[in-house]
Amino acid sequence: MQQTPPGPARSTRAASSRHAVRLALALFATCAGLAALVAWRTQRLGAEADRERFERLTGVVVERIQDRLQRYRNGLVGMRGAIAAHPELTAEDFKACVESRDLARDVPRARGLGFVRRGTR
Repeated sequence: MQQTPPGPARSTRAASSRHAVRLALALFATCAGLAALVAWRTQRLGAEADRERFERLTGVVVERIQDRLQRYRNGLVGMRGAIAAHPELTAEDFKACVESRDLARDVPRARGLGFVRRGTR
């Protein structure tokens, strides 16, 4: 069995081995840092995209709600105008007025329109 002679060859191998370990650790740390950076950036971009989508969708929903409320208001204002123009409007006249309208378009999902006259005490 041959033994490695003491001296410069052994110290060169040890130095080379330490250098290889340091290089491997540096490479590992660099790769881990890059992976962490990519994960953070991906998460941030996803969060921004989610926020933008949420804001866009809430804007659409708010517009739809405002449009529907405006349609209901327009329907009620129109009926108020009919009643104001004809103070002695009968129930039959009012029913004819309501039936002449396209309620499905004018006031979607409304079950109908009606009015109540104040009675005398």
